[in-house]
Amino acid sequence: RKTRETRALLGSRFKVLLSDSGLSVDAAAQLLHVTPRTVRYWISGQVTVPYAAYRLVRVMRLFELPCEGWEGWHMHS
Repeated sequence: RKTRETRALLGSRFKVLLSDSGLSVDAAAQLLHVTPRTVRYWISGQVTVPYAAYRLVRVMRLFELPCEGWEGWHMHS
């Protein structure tokens, strides 16, 4: 289990990712098939942001390309 400080740090990074992606809490919740409350818990650090959620936002918003042949390539906002 991650410490409160670690969860808060990961939550703040996730908040920046959502902002860079142009996603609101509601839009992120819809994209990830979770409730807006869950996204708010992740951002606040009450609950650890799942790696799959972080990665899916990056892929869906084209910050990372998951296809073969693109290993090592990253797009930044």
